[in-house]
Amino acid sequence: MDTIKFTNFSLFIKEDFNFRALAINDLTDIMLQGNITFEDGENLYYLNIELIDNKYLWLCARYGNPSPCPKEIYDKNIKDFDTNKRTENQVEMRNQLFALYDFDKSLLFCNNSRKTSFLEKYFRKLLDNDVIIKTVFVDIETFRDKIKEIRSIKFKSLSNIFTQNGILNKAFKDVLGDNDVNFELTLNYNFPSFVDKIDLFRRLKNIVASRQAENLILIGIDDNDFEQVYNTGSFSKKIEIFYEPNEEGLKDEKYILKELLEKVANV
Repeated sequence: MDTIKFTNFSLFIKEDFNFRALAINDLTDIMLQGNITFEDGENLYYLNIELIDNKYLWLCARYGNPSPCPKEIYDKNIKDFDTNKRTENQVEMRNQLFALYDFDKSLLFCNNSRKTSFLEKYFRKLLDNDVIIKTVFVDIETFRDKIKEIRSIKFKSLSNIFTQNGILNKAFKDVLGDNDVNFELTLNYNFPSFVDKIDLFRRLKNIVASRQAENLILIGIDDNDFEQVYNTGSFSKKIEIFYEPNEEGLKDEKYILKELLEKVANV
């Protein structure tokens, strides 16, 4: 069997003078109209894009280069050269590109990191707006050094860490009780001073490392007013899918999508 690997990225769209994560409301009718032909440099792309369960944006493409188009091709049956019947307007689309955007996680999963520049051009054209695709930060100190302020902190509780440590006030305890409670918490900030508090970042990271919480997501703004993301629930995840190519050497698009959705749900 062959394997296909997906890497995750952050996908940002411009809003006023800042960049933020792509949202489902940003989608346009032209993006979801079905198959689209798109030229980028020497390559011609035949793309299909669709919205799945109002949660995922799925893009699959076949692409190839119409040139060079040799006048002759070798025929192994006659053991000699024969006339190439393919014209300069015909393209053998032997390459495939897959990308899945998860609106809840604000993550883009792509099987070819070298095609992110193409995806930027494609989304810019269809959204009629500036779009940037960035890698997810791996190191929390690097993330802190890149940003000037924190916009939000989000993580999922795996135990009763708040009741144990007395962070929640009594009124909140009365609602939740003393039992273990699993929930997601999002804290929104807009204070530049938080960027200097590296101890805050380390404490949050330690909470995740000790399995009291998971999927720590920090969103900050850098000096260029670009939104940057640090995500412990995704930066180390590499999705790998095993598949059997068909007789043309191509991957089954429906099978890849099915397997990818299952794996992304567990990221």
